[in-house]
Amino acid sequence: MDESTRLTRLIPEMLPHRDPFLLIDQVESLTVWKQCVAYNHIAVDDEVFRGHFPDQPIYPGVLILESLAQSAGFLLQVSRGATDGYGVLSSVDKARFIKPVAPGSVLRCQVSLVHKKPPFFFSYGEAFVDDILVARSKLSAYFHLHASS
Repeated sequence: MDESTRLTRLIPEMLPHRDPFLLIDQVESLTVWKQCVAYNHIAVDDEVFRGHFPDQPIYPGVLILESLAQSAGFLLQVSRGATDGYGVLSSVDKARFIKPVAPGSVLRCQVSLVHKKPPFFFSYGEAFVDDILVARSKLSAYFHLHASS
């Protein structure tokens, strides 16, 4: 099994999100405590396009940011090597949306860990479609441990 397949199979174990809000569906590469490249294959018939916007469908910027945040959360979980908790998005800073994202696009999310000060982790993410930058942002997450039983 290649590394991308192995990492992709880890998504449901490492992230608490589930359908319809699990946005990343493939992981290409990961360097522990450094960077992750993941993908969100946006379906042409995704339910979000019924309302955003019916005549000119555009993938919502907030879901692009969430795709970046999930990629960063995956990086954090795999780097920790544990599933005793998860990252909760705590801030979005300097988000920029450069180009609209259309139905059927493949969103490539590249995130890098910039700084860690547990329980806070700071990252920078860029989203691309066809190698064209469509969005970027600084993100921070608070690491939340599961409650003890």
